[in-house]
Amino acid sequence: MVLDVLAWDESVTPRRPARVRAALICADCDAGLHGWRAHADNRDLNVAWSPEGQATLVMPWEEPQVGREAASAV
Repeated sequence: MVLDVLAWDESVTPRRPARVRAALICADCDAGLHGWRAHADNRDLNVAWSPEGQATLVMPWEEPQVGREAASAV
């Protein structure tokens, strides 16, 4: 769920979101006392756009890791 637009891509018309704050919502079940519970974590995420104009949120684990490839090559 997108909560706020943090940065806009001004290179296209109309402009489109480039970075957003989103709530990542998850749920789990405690079969004992509590039953179903939901949790949310607010994250700042980049937005990737397809050539067709479809937006996709880039999850933190999908971001390129700078220096990661160099460290694994040693």
